[in-house]
Amino acid sequence: MSEVKQDMIDRKVDGVVKIFGLTYKDVVALVATLSILLNIYLMYKIHNHE
Repeated sequence: MSEVKQDMIDRKVDGVVKIFGLTYKDVVALVATLSILLNIYLMYKIHNHE
């Protein structure tokens, strides 16, 4: 992929992210937190059904 195309995509992504008032790091942190919570929930649920 050309650098110009990649730059355009990056700008679009940045624009969408800014609309939601989040920075890229905030999104990564949020996704990481949700995945950890989901894993804890699923493990808890599985252990309680045995």
